[in-house]
Amino acid sequence: MDNDNVVWIVIAVVVIALLAALAYLLLKRKRERDRVQAHAQAEQLRREAAQHQPAVQQSELEARKAQAEADLRRAEAERAEAEAAQTRQAAAATSAQQEDVVREADRMDPAVDHRSKDYRPEVPDPRHSENGTTATHAAPATPTAAPDEHTNGPGDGTQGPDGPEATGGSHRSPGPAT
Repeated sequence: MDNDNVVWIVIAVVVIALLAALAYLLLKRKRERDRVQAHAQAEQLRREAAQHQPAVQQSELEARKAQAEADLRRAEAERAEAEAAQTRQAAAATSAQQEDVVREADRMDPAVDHRSKDYRPEVPDPRHSENGTTATHAAPATPTAAPDEHTNGPGDGTQGPDGPEATGGSHRSPGPAT
């Protein structure tokens, strides 16, 4: 190898080393610039977040107030539901007592067939009365004609499918024949 070639090889190695060092320095500067810029952006975002902090706190306060109001209304609704259940229970007990009294009255009344399969105790309506007494066991009004004096069925001369007992609808036993 001659001297000229060695010189050119050394020059090439030095140039490559300088280019590598220059590339390293440029890359290091770029990283530092990017790091400083990212830090500045992060600080800007922190400042913006700090500016919004009062609004966030106000929003959280309103959410807590709304939750407290909802809890209060839920508790009121639960109390009202419990009170309604208690009132329903008292009404059912009162109704059962009233039905017991009506059943006892029906057992004592010879005009009431309380053993009939269609017997239902009917509570008197104090607003309506017949001849000064309450109508407790009147037959329900029907759109068909009433039985006439010569038949046991409706006014058309027929009987119900189950005989004369099935046509009346009342739990009273038939009165004396007229």
